[in-house]
Amino acid sequence: MTRNLPNERREGELAKIIVEEVLSKLKKNYQHVPKNLVGMDIHIKELEGLLKVDSNGVRIIGILGMGGLGKTTIAKVIYNKLSERFDSRCFIEDVREKSKLHNGIINLQTQLISEILKREISKIDDDYKGLDRISDAIHGKKVLLVLDDVDKMSQIEKLIGNLNCYDARSRIVITTRNEEVLIELELTCQKDGLHEVYSSYKPDFMNGVNSLKLFSKFAFKEDSPPEGYDDLATEVVRTAGGLPLVLVTLGSLLFIEKDKISWQEKLKKLKAIPPLEILGRLRISYDALDNAQKQIFLDIACLFSGYDKTNPCYMWDDCEFYPWEGINALVCRSLITVGDDNKLWMHDQLKELGTQIIREENWEEPGKRSRLWHSKDIFNVLRKHSGTENVKVISLRYCYFEEIEEFLDIEKLKAPRIFDRISFLTSFQKNKIKQGRYLVKNQNIYLAQRESPLRVCMHHRNTNQLLSYMEFLRILPFSLLKFALRQVTNVRCGHYKERN
Repeated sequence: MTRNLPNERREGELAKIIVEEVLSKLKKNYQHVPKNLVGMDIHIKELEGLLKVDSNGVRIIGILGMGGLGKTTIAKVIYNKLSERFDSRCFIEDVREKSKLHNGIINLQTQLISEILKREISKIDDDYKGLDRISDAIHGKKVLLVLDDVDKMSQIEKLIGNLNCYDARSRIVITTRNEEVLIELELTCQKDGLHEVYSSYKPDFMNGVNSLKLFSKFAFKEDSPPEGYDDLATEVVRTAGGLPLVLVTLGSLLFIEKDKISWQEKLKKLKAIPPLEILGRLRISYDALDNAQKQIFLDIACLFSGYDKTNPCYMWDDCEFYPWEGINALVCRSLITVGDDNKLWMHDQLKELGTQIIREENWEEPGKRSRLWHSKDIFNVLRKHSGTENVKVISLRYCYFEEIEEFLDIEKLKAPRIFDRISFLTSFQKNKIKQGRYLVKNQNIYLAQRESPLRVCMHHRNTNQLLSYMEFLRILPFSLLKFALRQVTNVRCGHYKERN
């Protein structure tokens, strides 16, 4: 027995090594994905077609979309399905946030190299040396790499390294909210002569059938609503607008409610106060905007979603918000789209985010917020003389003319109720237009009128000018302006400019 101990020890050590090797090979580095996935097959089919795993030539796929659309989940599912077909693989999650930390990029480079080599590595001194070590680690290997939630091209450059070092069968997947990053990546590939390397994929919002199924799985633990809950479930699905994040979050919150009355009350509250989990995820893209772009976002959320972008752009231009650059930034960050009809479109959940940001400016006093769009708030602010210089925009889109008459009384709009931009978005009927007037000092005023002709009389340099109907009238900053809807006398205007 004693004489055989060394052999037994060696055999035991060998068995241990073999087991570790087998486990290492069997280990597929799966990423955790949520249960109860719905509608994932179409995404996987599309991505497999773009990745072309069985063909030669490095391929990079960019998955683009707004927050909450399920980009990370899609990337995890395709990663789990394909990972065993690669020599080495690495999934780096939440690149945007992790790269902000101290030595963030270096830490991500360390993670990448360690997972590619399947062992711990020595300390990386700086990110440039990290790039060299990435090139050494991936050289000659068939690699599957996923970079999740990227928001800057520099992150891609410092984590991917030299594409020429990758085995021709390697595949890279990048998820982002920012289209500018993917555009720059594509241009870089083309500049380097890699014309067939990059492709993009934009997941669609979930359709009604899949939305209801996903919501039901979390709210009822079934594939469809139980009897008596169809209308309530459909209302939630309509509110979610096809965003998986919203469907899952609302479903989980409503699961604990056990009767219809509690459901209705909870749903009413969720509409008034959206869950922080949803707003927090959506707000990430908003926080990345500069101040002018944020103002445009908030204007669209509160006022201009569904409207032709031309007229608001004149207003934003006067306010020096640089609207063409701003709109492009919002589009690239998946915050809005501009349709073929030139109309601005924003998802309902993003509109809710915008209105929530305005409410947070002052929960109790609407007159201290920057934008007023609910008729009730507008009536109260003007009747109670509670407006302040914080008010920048008033929308009268849903106000009746008889109620507006009261607002046009000059005595009710004296300082300090001074507005930077007043947006009248109403449907005046010609026969209802009555005489009215108001005063604004040292500011801009905007008049939008959509259905019936509107004439404005002005007195400028002792010359009466009658301005014909136009959908949007823009008047630049002036020292004093008083104008009426039918007849005004002795109006002085410092500067006027018309846009067609």
